[in-house]
This record gives sequence, C-alpha cells and structure tokens, in this order.
Amino acid sequence: MNQAARTAVFVLEQDSAMRQEVCAELARICPDVRGFGLQEELMPALEIAPAVCLLDMDSPEAGGLEICRHLRAQGDDQAHVILSSRHDNIQLRLNAYDAGCNDYIQRPLIPEEIVRKVDGVLKAHAQVAALSSQLDYAMSTAFSAMSTMAEMGTVMKFMREVFACDTPQQIIDQTIAACRDYELNTLVACRLGDSSLAHSEHGPASPLECSLLEHARNNDRITQFSGRLSISYPHLTLLVTNWPKTDEDRAGRLRDHLAFVAEAADIRCKVLEHDTRRLQRTETILEAVNGLMRMVDYLRERQQSQRESVMRMVADQGDEIARSFYRMGLTDAQEGVILNLVSSRGAEICEQMAGFGLEQERMLEGIIETMKSLAED
Repeated sequence: MNQAARTAVFVLEQDSAMRQEVCAELARICPDVRGFGLQEELMPALEIAPAVCLLDMDSPEAGGLEICRHLRAQGDDQAHVILSSRHDNIQLRLNAYDAGCNDYIQRPLIPEEIVRKVDGVLKAHAQVAALSSQLDYAMSTAFSAMSTMAEMGTVMKFMREVFACDTPQQIIDQTIAACRDYELNTLVACRLGDSSLAHSEHGPASPLECSLLEHARNNDRITQFSGRLSISYPHLTLLVTNWPKTDEDRAGRLRDHLAFVAEAADIRCKVLEHDTRRLQRTETILEAVNGLMRMVDYLRERQQSQRESVMRMVADQGDEIARSFYRMGLTDAQEGVILNLVSSRGAEICEQMAGFGLEQERMLEGIIETMKSLAED
C-alpha cells in the first residue's frame, strides 16, 4: 500500500445524526472524510487505504471488529483503527486489541476529542510520507561473526554520520541503520526536553513498544535479559529484541560497539538541546573528538593484542618445528631455511594487520583534526 496516498478518514457510525456531526468536525482538518452506516457500505471503499478508521463496535450491523480484523488480515498495518463502544471493560479492550485496533474510546462520542486524535494520526502519516525516501535503506551486507574490523567500520561510519544529524528523527534513523548492519532488530527512543520520539525498523513505535522502551529506560546503563539487550542514557534508550545470546564472543563484541553507538547518539541528542546553533555545533564537535579519540585507543589496543597473539603463535610454531628437527635429519642450512620461512611469514601477517589498523587510525585521526579545526573557527 502506498503510504503517501493515506489521507482519507472513514467513519462507521449507525447513528446518522452522530455520524453527520463527527464527519462535519473532521472535515475541518481533512478534505476526504467518508461516513458509513453499515459494514457492507464501507468494505468496498477499503481499496483506497484509509489513514484512519473510526469504527462502531456496539452494533452488529456496523461490524467494527470485523472490519478491523479484515484490514489486518489483508496486511494493512498502516491504517489507524479507533474502536468506540458504550461499554468499558477489560474484555472489550482485549477484543479490540486482538482484532488489531490502535485506540479505543468510550461513548458517547465527543467530536472535539475525535478531531484531536485524528489530527495527530494524519500529521504522523504526513511525516512518514515526507521522510519515506530517507528511510529507504536496503542494507543487505552480511557481516561475519569474527569480522571485528568490519564491525568497527560500522561504528566509525555511524560516528561520522550521527554528528551531522540535526533532528531526533535523523539520530534514530542512523542508530537503527547501524544496528541493522549487525543484523539486529532495534527499538530506539530519543528524549529532548519534555518531548520523546520512539521508532522501530518499521516506523513509529506502537504503544506496547513504547512501554517496553520506558521500562528499559529505568534499567541499568547496559542490561541483558533473555534474548534482549537494553542500553539507556539520559537522552536515548536502545532496545535490541533479537540479541545473539548463544554466541558469547560475538555478543561481547557487539555489546562494546553498541555502547559506542548509544553513547554517541546520546551525546548528539544532548547537544540538540542547546539554545543556539553555534553552541550546538561546538559541543557536537568536541564530544565527537573525545569519542573518536577513545576509539583510536580502543583500535590500537585491539590491533596490538592481535599482533602479539599472532607473534606468539609464530614463535610457538617455530619452537615446535625446531624440536621436530631432531627427528627429521635435516642439515643446519635446511633448518635455517624453514625457520626463516616461518618467521618471515609471521612478520608478513603482522605487517598486513598493522597496515590495516594504521589505515583506520589515520582515517579517524584525520576526522579528529578536521573537527578540531572546525571547533576553533
């Protein structure tokens, strides 16, 4: 279904007077408001993919629950369904939830309340349509579980791009994109002042997803539970719903990478609260420099650890070969050739690793120097 075409509002109400009153109020904010009295009148119109459906669930002839179930069964999860009833009990609300509705209001209907709810939904649909081109990420790269440098590359790319973000939505998009590179399904909440914005990979977070993010916000900085991981900072909460708990090595690396991602995103959210663009820009650059310098140190430590590990393996292999010479009956010259071959190969591997690490370090240091010069302007 085309999200850009979602501007219609459907009102299913058996009471004709109430239907006319609600439709008249909604017409002030929406040019395409359609009223229906019966289920069979509304069903054919669903082909145009409405933005909002206000459905009466009390009357069997109206069939509000059936229409909601039909929408979800057809794969339409974008239409915002509001069910209304004269009754208010937990079973009715559960029935509405199971049918796939988004909201529930108790009758009698108050047109002003309906207008406020519908207006918010229509604005959300307009925002989704305006940002659809920016949200069209088709990340298909599969990262190897042991490819530490590729994983660090994702963090480096995120650090470069997140500090160019000017809105909470852009920060959320970049955070979700970074997690997608790690094949992780993520919910992200961004808080600036009294406002909050929460999204999943599929768009704005549902009320249930928002409640999960709010719960994660009150956890420790990093919390792992079952197949989920949450990282929470004052301005940003990240919740991974398919955490690779069975692969401890990969999970440990990803936890470190996501901590960098979440911290950088939180820093960027914080600077967006500053009063002027000048202060915002300076603060962003300084925080970015600090974050990148920590990553340089982290990368150097990892590279040094890997080089030392390889050299130990080469030395151990050389010792093992030397011990085996007694049984092979080789000449001193032959033994020297073999040992030199093992040693030179180990040195070549270490040199290649060092070259790759230095290339990434230079890239980061170049970014740091550029940001420092911008901060001094």
